[in-house]
Amino acid sequence: MKPCKFCLVAEDIILNSDEIISDELVHDFYIELTELAYEIQDATMIREQNSRLLELGQTKHSKLLIGTALDGLSIACMVENQFEEGLAYTNQAISYLNHSSNAYEIMNSHTNRGVYLYMLGRLNEAIESFELALTLGSSDDDPAIQRGMANAHYQLALSQTFAGWPELGLKNAKTSLDLANEIGHHHIAVTAYLASSLALYFMADDKKARQDNNMGIEIAEKLHANRMLGYLYAIKAFLDNAAGNLGSAFEFSQRISELGLEYKHQELQSLAHRIRGDIYLLLQSYKEACEEYQLGSEFGSRDFWGLDNLVRFGYTQVKSGQSEPGMVNLHRGIDLAQSAGFGIVEIWGMQFLSYAHIFREEWELSQQVTLKLEHMARIRTLPMVGLVAKFLGSIANRNHLIPEEDIEQLEYSLSMLGDADQPYIALRILIHLVRLKKHSGYDTEQEIYRINTILNRCEELAYPTNIQEAFQIYRSKVEDMVSG
Repeated sequence: MKPCKFCLVAEDIILNSDEIISDELVHDFYIELTELAYEIQDATMIREQNSRLLELGQTKHSKLLIGTALDGLSIACMVENQFEEGLAYTNQAISYLNHSSNAYEIMNSHTNRGVYLYMLGRLNEAIESFELALTLGSSDDDPAIQRGMANAHYQLALSQTFAGWPELGLKNAKTSLDLANEIGHHHIAVTAYLASSLALYFMADDKKARQDNNMGIEIAEKLHANRMLGYLYAIKAFLDNAAGNLGSAFEFSQRISELGLEYKHQELQSLAHRIRGDIYLLLQSYKEACEEYQLGSEFGSRDFWGLDNLVRFGYTQVKSGQSEPGMVNLHRGIDLAQSAGFGIVEIWGMQFLSYAHIFREEWELSQQVTLKLEHMARIRTLPMVGLVAKFLGSIANRNHLIPEEDIEQLEYSLSMLGDADQPYIALRILIHLVRLKKHSGYDTEQEIYRINTILNRCEELAYPTNIQEAFQIYRSKVEDMVSG
């Protein structure tokens, strides 16, 4: 996409006019140009514009223009996933902008710095940068400052959610959305809907998550905001997987993969593999899941989705018969996530670790992990993690001196699902409940009827052919487990 004719004429006037044009006006013009180019993800346009601005700033000895240009060049790096180089440009920009009086640009540079730190797996430092950016603009009603505040609140929301505090993330996402709507900034509204729907997904409020996700997708499609659209499609696929709609999730994974390839966004490709891996994991097709997660983990060992794929890769290795290397990758993913500050990946990793210990018949180790999970779920508003932790605890308890207590706990876990549409989690609990009840001499007719009802509904939503075939194998396994 080429810059508009008006923009080219205006830039020519700025660069060649004999009239004195203030640095502030030049700054305002170029940040609008950069933002337009960023929204269409045109790194070449961003780099060319800001290279010209850098030359102009150096000619005028303007620290504001030099700093703005360096920050603009960092944005080109963001589009091209060159995060180390982007961080270096931003650090240079801050050193110049601190000598200017432009509060918006100083704030914005700290926000951009936080983004690079997050992408480089330094989440705690990123959060500090976003919080600093917000303090720099907190008392200013200028529309430009409000725009910067809206963006910083979005970035902080996403980081807090990834750190494992989705309730805090949701609060900042809503603040970002309110500010974006006040100033009529549709692109930031898209990002705010992205952050809120992701936080709500982790909080297991799937209904509200879908509402915000659909709003974000509607605006992103109109704006052709392809990177954000890929992220929003991913959250939609997560929700579809949770609801048992594996066919829809698979289709969205294909669209995400296409966007990632077309625009060279490696994190979108990583997400697509994660979604397909989850589909196969739900269907206990561990070999296929393992292959998808391995591919997803290869796109990055420091970013959130790369580590997320790594812990899942490790677990599916264990389930596929590669127990020792699988445990190594599982522990490595947890350790790296903990080091980076990615609390959600650490929690997911612990959940998979508990499952792995059960598979290896390491009951006490599983119980130790499960107790930690329950505590983390309580303090971080992660109800589904807490529910799964209780389920894992009942499996890991091998004493069974009072089977009625275990049966009661499993029935309670089923009731806690409430309106949450989590058929594959319900199936796992029901299968264990049936086996425990049969072992104790109780009737299981009601539970088996419920299992068949869920399977019938999920079967209709399992497509295309490869997913349907995997589902049929899974269904046979379930029927065998509850019939014996």
